[in-house]
Amino acid sequence: MKIVDKMGTNIFKFKVSLIILSIIIFLYSILLLKFDKWILDLYYFLHLFSLFIAIDFTFYIINCSHSKGKSHYAFCSFPLTRFDILFLELKNYFSRWEFKVFILSILVFISTFFLLNSKNIFGLLILLIVYLIQITYLVTLFFIIKNFIKQEKLKSDLKNLVSMYISITIFIVVLSDKSQLFQTILLVNPLSNGFIAYLMGINYGLLGSFLSICLAFIIIAIAKNKFKVWDLY
Repeated sequence: MKIVDKMGTNIFKFKVSLIILSIIIFLYSILLLKFDKWILDLYYFLHLFSLFIAIDFTFYIINCSHSKGKSHYAFCSFPLTRFDILFLELKNYFSRWEFKVFILSILVFISTFFLLNSKNIFGLLILLIVYLIQITYLVTLFFIIKNFIKQEKLKSDLKNLVSMYISITIFIVVLSDKSQLFQTILLVNPLSNGFIAYLMGINYGLLGSFLSICLAFIIIAIAKNKFKVWDLY
């Protein structure tokens, strides 16, 4: 019972933290965003947002109940394929109201930043749609990779993987101001903004999309075999 109570307390605290973070993003969009430089600064923020999503994902997986997909047996009503399980995991993750508020705050941020520098409404709609695709892409890869991990090692291995992702992302961002190579990596990073690289030009857009598609195919190719041997319990 104490474990359940502690888990509930942790979930509540993290929900509050995510809402506070969303409010900060809203306020920054209104008060401070006008001082940032379009378009390059947008990519720094997109990397930051992807780190927030990675942290949120880790906390969600570690603390969510089994009925929300922490273990695959929660979904075992047949007929059910492994891709159905993945879809249900994504559905449960994206259905959280606090996460919807967080994503809404990011969309407001992007919209405000865009409109401060352009009045092209159609271009803004495309950007928002592409960013939603980017988020779905990122979270889907997180779930597929998560499902490679044995249940008994899930907590430690997931923390290590996400910590490594955060460290690499920070490393890229820090060096992007000092190296043209790392700046290019920043602009076409598949996990943060690969599909949004088109804002920097057609060459960046093609490279970012190509890398994103290649990474997806690699993960799916690995997952195709893993789907056959996933433990349900």
